[in-house]
Amino acid sequence: MKGIGKFQVLWMALLEGLAAVLYLLLPIKRDIVTHLCIAALLAAGIICLLIARVITRQADSLNRCLVGDGRSIKNAGNGTARTPSGLLYRIPGWLLAVLYVIVQAVFSVIIIVVRQYLSVSILVPALGSLVILAVFLCLLFGIMSQANMIENIEITGRIQTDNLRQMREEVQILISETEGNSARKALQTLSDDLRYSDPVSNIALSSYDEKVLTAIQQIDPGSGEEDILRQIEQVEQALKTRNHMCRELKEP
Repeated sequence: MKGIGKFQVLWMALLEGLAAVLYLLLPIKRDIVTHLCIAALLAAGIICLLIARVITRQADSLNRCLVGDGRSIKNAGNGTARTPSGLLYRIPGWLLAVLYVIVQAVFSVIIIVVRQYLSVSILVPALGSLVILAVFLCLLFGIMSQANMIENIEITGRIQTDNLRQMREEVQILISETEGNSARKALQTLSDDLRYSDPVSNIALSSYDEKVLTAIQQIDPGSGEEDILRQIEQVEQALKTRNHMCRELKEP
């Protein structure tokens, strides 16, 4: 899905071409009012294509960001549509753009037909087209804002989950490199504690996750067993603090 889809371009080109041909061939009165109606319709078509381009580029960005099982995020801070739900919630933006073109086309046709029999001020098509555009942009902004909010929630939650997964992987490596039975048992207990920690999606926990991860990475499997046990205790304390903050953030 790259750039604007060929079907979208063809569909819009046919619509715009048909409108132009009908305008030129039909025996209708042509003046500044009718010219403005056709210009507004052409502009609506161009805007619709731009919206399609934005959404398809977001799909490309999503494909570049998704890695592994299709749920992990690479370079989560870059690009636009960064999650499947984020892209899904942007699709109505394209449908809304199509609806905008249809509404603008109907409005333009009505003004052109009325102009054949009555005097119509240039302000009518101008203000009418602006109102239609303003309503469309407000609705589009609402859709995109909702998509961004959902994306941020999902990405934050996945980053939290990825952090816990990385912590468990680090602990498993330490288990394989540690020789003392007591230390290995304590590391296994720590791994279990990490497994059952709540991966709550809240950005406020980022600093606590960093502290836990840093404490794990500071464990030296080559040091004495007492030192390893002391370092594991520090990790456990940091993890308890993190889980305590989890519970507090969930309380109303």
